[in-house]
Amino acid sequence: MVVNGEFIKLDIHTLMDRHHLFIPIRALASLGLSYSFNAKTKMTTVQNKNGDYLKITANSHFASNNVQMEVPAQNREGRILVPLRFVSESLGYDIYFEPIRQFVFIHAKDYSFDSSILEQEDLQAARKAAIALPIKADFKTLGTSDGHRLHSYIFPIGRADVYYLFMVCLHLWKLKRVRPLPLDSFSVSEECHL
Repeated sequence: MVVNGEFIKLDIHTLMDRHHLFIPIRALASLGLSYSFNAKTKMTTVQNKNGDYLKITANSHFASNNVQMEVPAQNREGRILVPLRFVSESLGYDIYFEPIRQFVFIHAKDYSFDSSILEQEDLQAARKAAIALPIKADFKTLGTSDGHRLHSYIFPIGRADVYYLFMVCLHLWKLKRVRPLPLDSFSVSEECHL
């Protein structure tokens, strides 16, 4: 997940359910949102800097003011997970799912990327900023696998404005009568100019 150009590390795995991505409410702080949880009512309140808020109860399809959600928030192992797109867009953020690397990008309405970051002296920071930009392909990708991806970025010496992205998904095989049968495979590589 990338928020306003910064990679966000989550302390637990996200959950994908019926094509909806769920994140723990604790991760909403990276968006600049505040949150609270009332253990008695099982209600989570999420609020943005402007004072707009949502009240969400686990396993309910309704948020505050009777706004219907396609999928309810979920309680998994004592952690409340909320539908990322619903919460982000309801509280004024833009969200984009990049299918190539399967990254989620979230931006505040007033966020704009500062391209001078790519020219800074700290080459490692410049390269991290480069790969934190969404890849918007004007070609049809080969498809996706089940998430066993390896990404490798190769930059020319001394540069952060261009890189090669190598993606490989693991090849999964099942042995049947001592004959390997392919279950899944995928690989692609692209050159990205910024």
